[in-house]
Amino acid sequence: MTQPRHTAKTITDDALDDLYRRVATAEAVAESNLAHVHAIVPDLRKALARAEHAEAATLAALLLHQETRGDQRHPGICVICHTPFPCDTRRALLTPEPDTSQHLDQLLQLLTTAQTRTLTTGEATRLRTALRAYDQARRARNRR
Repeated sequence: MTQPRHTAKTITDDALDDLYRRVATAEAVAESNLAHVHAIVPDLRKALARAEHAEAATLAALLLHQETRGDQRHPGICVICHTPFPCDTRRALLTPEPDTSQHLDQLLQLLTTAQTRTLTTGEATRLRTALRAYDQARRARNRR
């Protein structure tokens, strides 16, 4: 329930003390959030670097697992596995994974903003949503 709005002439000592407590709480929460943001940005940047490295490694593996030329009687085979093309390795590498990169990019953008200024309510909500989406996609990927 909202309290009546006070003016400088009508505010009581108790209401003023309550206001100062609420301001102090809001400042503490904001400072705690900022400290948390500063703490997790390096981890998110490392995760992004690991994802980029994994993407490069996958591309390299795909380039290795190429098809040899076959003819109508003998289909092509993988030059690494020596099995009919596409080999199991290539099929596994090409199976779509849950896309966590868009969530990670959104997280980094919001966290970078949070380092320079206080997030708006909408930005804080988008940050929580992006964190949940990233976590769900990461858990789904890890279950596989």
